[in-house]
Amino acid sequence: MTNFTPEKCKQIALVRLDLIHKWLEFRKKSTNKLQADYDFVKLHNTSNSHLFEILGKININQELVIDFYKKCKSRIKHFS
Repeated sequence: MTNFTPEKCKQIALVRLDLIHKWLEFRKKSTNKLQADYDFVKLHNTSNSHLFEILGKININQELVIDFYKKCKSRIKHFS
C-alpha cells in the first residue's frame, strides 16, 4: 500500500515549519519571551504574508506555534 499525502497538506506542513523558524528568530531578539510571543502573533495576524495566506490567523497557544514546535523540535534541529 502506498501512502499518499496531498500537496495541500505538504504545503501546510512546510509553512508551519517556516512559521516556527521565524518565531524562533523573533524570540532571539527579545529578553521578554512571553511578550515576544504575543508580539509575533500580533504581527503575523495583521500581515499580508504568504504564511498568513496559507495558515490564516494564529494563536500563541495553538498547535501552530508552541505545541507544533515541541512536537518537531528534534526535526527542526536536524534540518537546520
